[in-house]
Amino acid sequence: MKGRYGGPCRTAHAERYILAAIPEMIPRARSWRYAVSWARDWVPDLLEEKGEEFIHAAWARIAARKRRHLTTDQLSRLLKVTDDEPADLGLRCIPSASRNAKARATERKAKNASAEAARRLRKKPDLTPREQSLTATKPWEAAGVSRSTWYAKRRAGTLQDVANTQEVADLDGFVCIVSDTALGQERGHPIPLDPSRCISGEVKPPGRVTANTPASAERVAPDVAANENVPAAVAA
Repeated sequence: MKGRYGGPCRTAHAERYILAAIPEMIPRARSWRYAVSWARDWVPDLLEEKGEEFIHAAWARIAARKRRHLTTDQLSRLLKVTDDEPADLGLRCIPSASRNAKARATERKAKNASAEAARRLRKKPDLTPREQSLTATKPWEAAGVSRSTWYAKRRAGTLQDVANTQEVADLDGFVCIVSDTALGQERGHPIPLDPSRCISGEVKPPGRVTANTPASAERVAPDVAANENVPAAVAA
């Protein structure tokens, strides 16, 4: 009340304050007269309007409860605490009425996580940020191996070998395709260069085809024709 009104409450909310104060008075006061004295100092207009009978009835009703004290959420809703008042008035134990227990738990979890991250950073300044961690960057995908293989190579100190194997496989595939293309051009059957065949793990040298495929039949035909002309050339 001091923070809101600078003194006694003389508004229509005075009844809320007496209902919030009585549960705290019952364990310490000997009778309901203590509440009347408190109301005379802090809610005088309410006492004058409704009289001591109202306070006596409220005291008896609250004292008969099995659970007299209000929870922080109940107290916040009863007093209609705004979002700014906990910080402005120093209400460390009373939240705003708009923030329920679930919202406070989420905020507390985020605050604790931030504090823990700051503590760990102070303790070990060379820690890697989460967005730069191995789980986030996934270097095994760039190396073309599985995650378990990458970690095994890392423990064994052979990660460079994995990268070299990847580069050699890509280079071999590219050389095979270029060589086959040049051979096809010499025989009058140019084969278009397909860079997609250089993908690691899928490189298949184009020169090694079987006679069961249409492409192989087309590529064997010029060779057969060339061989048939050999006797004629020799005879000439």
